[in-house]
Amino acid sequence: MSAISVSNHGGNNLDGTPATIRALAAVVEAVGDEVEVVLDGGIRRGSDVVKALALGARAVMIGRACLWGLAAAGQPGVENVLDILRSGIDSTLLGLGHASIHDLSPDDLLVAPGFERRFGAPRRPAARPSHRVRLGQSTWPDLGEDAPRRLLIPLGATEQHGPHLPLQTDTLIAVAIAEAAAAERRDVVIAPALPYGASGEHAGFPGTLSLGRAAVEAAIVELVRSADHFDDVVLLSWHGGNAQPVDRAVTRLRARAAGSVPGSRRS
Repeated sequence: MSAISVSNHGGNNLDGTPATIRALAAVVEAVGDEVEVVLDGGIRRGSDVVKALALGARAVMIGRACLWGLAAAGQPGVENVLDILRSGIDSTLLGLGHASIHDLSPDDLLVAPGFERRFGAPRRPAARPSHRVRLGQSTWPDLGEDAPRRLLIPLGATEQHGPHLPLQTDTLIAVAIAEAAAAERRDVVIAPALPYGASGEHAGFPGTLSLGRAAVEAAIVELVRSADHFDDVVLLSWHGGNAQPVDRAVTRLRARAAGSVPGSRRS
């Protein structure tokens, strides 16, 4: 045997069969360097190819995508599908800061807990309870004297990120950073994310919701001001349009802490 294809036959046997990429890492780990592993299923864009290769696949199968191109435009349609996939691979590698697919590794992916499926493997021991404290899921007694005193506030946006990424991409990334920080520290509380930012430049795209810079600045000032139960507040923003409002809000808050706020009375 020289290769193994990780496939669920297009989900045609059971519609609840897990996606093949969820089983990929376990198969790669099991066979090691003895057998090459090929992923079959779920490849719709170049970034899907990159994910599979990062998890250890040597190659992927793209039969369905090619058939769509063939049905639409014959051979030129298939060639167009291959060009789209190749372009997607190149742009994803560029975004990851890699020059080649050979530089990929599992460290390039953020894999959610429970995503991987390990068929036939011994049952894993129960996960240890998470020490993360999430403000939105807490009650006020949970935040007593022994609770963490540093608050992380993820700042996101609701705007277009191209035709393939969800409008809440900036918010999801900011939340993921907060979760990763909380996993490393026990002195933080994660606040619910602010999902709207200054996105006026994307107003022409359907679905974009923007507060405007002045409103974002005011919202940050009021959020931090009201968080007087905490010793420190950390703002985690992944949206470029929020940079100026965050800077202005921080300046106002620091001035308030020093005893005066430009343009307002000390409360």
